[in-house]
Amino acid sequence: SRPHLLVSGINRGKNVGDSVMYSGTLAAAFEGALQGIPGIAVSLEYGESMDFRPAAEFIAVLAHRVLEEGLPPGVVLNVNFPTVWNGRVLLTRQGQHEGRTVLVENLDPRGEQYFWLHEELHDHNESPSEELPADYEAIQDGYASVTPFQIDRTAYRFFKPLSNWTDIFDAVSTQERKDGE
Repeated sequence: SRPHLLVSGINRGKNVGDSVMYSGTLAAAFEGALQGIPGIAVSLEYGESMDFRPAAEFIAVLAHRVLEEGLPPGVVLNVNFPTVWNGRVLLTRQGQHEGRTVLVENLDPRGEQYFWLHEELHDHNESPSEELPADYEAIQDGYASVTPFQIDRTAYRFFKPLSNWTDIFDAVSTQERKDGE
């Protein structure tokens, strides 16, 4: 029978801020949503000592709630836990932080070369007036973070400013028509 819920994770390593763009854990939850199945992506901040039990216990409770009440179509929940959890959960928004991604070169246990993308974070550029805390800020403060994401990532607020660009849209279309003649 068709699944009623898709829970992806618990991933080793948090998926917050800008890094959600590369998250396979979140992508799996989105795939469920594309199929009409509610999805939850779950991650635990990487650390020397990682206890998955508290996160699993919370997700069991959250999963029951999602099964009872559902999620809007195309919406998934991205849930992240810090390595040391204070037992509390915050509803958060996706944070944006300044940093840079560096390519780390290393050798695996068999002596094979591999590359790893590592993010070096700097001061964040969050606006203090934001209503909801950022996901990574919640994790830094010991809270679990629940961030709703949606499949439609269209930046609707930029339609009006981009509508002023129609001159180049029209120019390209005109050139394509001329090239096709």
